[in-house]
Amino acid sequence: MWRDDRRKAAYAMMAILLCICINTACSNVNDENNDEKAENMKQEDTPVQKIEETKNVTAESETEENAVGDMDGWVNEGEEQQYIWGTWTVTGKWFVGTGWSEDNDRVGGIYELLPDSHFYDDKTSEGSEKLKGYYVTIAGENSILKQFDYDMPGTYCLAIEPIPEDYSSGIGVPFGNFLFLVAKNELVVVEGRNLFRLEKAEDYEGEVEGNGFIVLSNGIWDGNWEITGVLKADREDAERRIGEYVEMEKRENYERVLLRSLSKFYLVDTEEKSIRKLVDAMGLEEEFFVAFYEFTDDYEWDQMIIKDEMTVVLVKDGNYFWAKRVLEDENYNLEWIYGI
Repeated sequence: MWRDDRRKAAYAMMAILLCICINTACSNVNDENNDEKAENMKQEDTPVQKIEETKNVTAESETEENAVGDMDGWVNEGEEQQYIWGTWTVTGKWFVGTGWSEDNDRVGGIYELLPDSHFYDDKTSEGSEKLKGYYVTIAGENSILKQFDYDMPGTYCLAIEPIPEDYSSGIGVPFGNFLFLVAKNELVVVEGRNLFRLEKAEDYEGEVEGNGFIVLSNGIWDGNWEITGVLKADREDAERRIGEYVEMEKRENYERVLLRSLSKFYLVDTEEKSIRKLVDAMGLEEEFFVAFYEFTDDYEWDQMIIKDEMTVVLVKDGNYFWAKRVLEDENYNLEWIYGI
């Protein structure tokens, strides 16, 4: 009997010891988990800290975006476009009040524009001609197109005039006096009192050998300008030039100097990534190209970039300045300037 009692007592003691061990083990595990949680909490940022860090990152990004000397998104690194070379098809004639009509003998005609020649052919006439190149400028709202009550898709377009290699060779191409590129794949052609629409059928894939755009002796660049603000500064003291008067008006002697300084005219697609900030800052998102005049190294300005016929951006040493056209005479008429 007493042996049974001792056996029972031993079993009870073993059960107590087992419970103590289990409780101790669980306590150790909980302590380890709590320590791990505490360590993780030390490593993780609090919500307030995260907000502050986000603010700092945003502030740094904004500073980078407008930083003096940061030219990313402002300088063209892409392809210079010309758009006009290729084969075009006449698709309509413009009638004031009613719009485009396909009921005309010109409709269906083919017009080929190449760097050194152009060719035309329709039901009634054809002709070809060698070219020196193309006179080009920017046409604004006051261009000859205004006479036709025709609204351009954008604020401006490219005005083009083919220049024959030899004026004494005859009439040449029997179509059009002036061409206006109003969209990437759309030309309108002025022929006397008529206006025709052409759509591009095929791009020109050949090499360009020296012929192309020729800057006109009068055009949208021609005039006097006043600097009204700083669009982008590369130097802290850029604002000192606000109010400065810039003379580019065509005159004897000065005209020759300025024309010699106009070294290049070119177009860049508004979708070109390397000028995305420039396009946004100038408000040119609705246009299909940005027009650049480039000057020689010895001239007082590096570039002129067109906003519209009354507003440009002048560039010097990485500084971008807004400039407005100064009209000294209230009766001054912009229409006398070719393409304006």
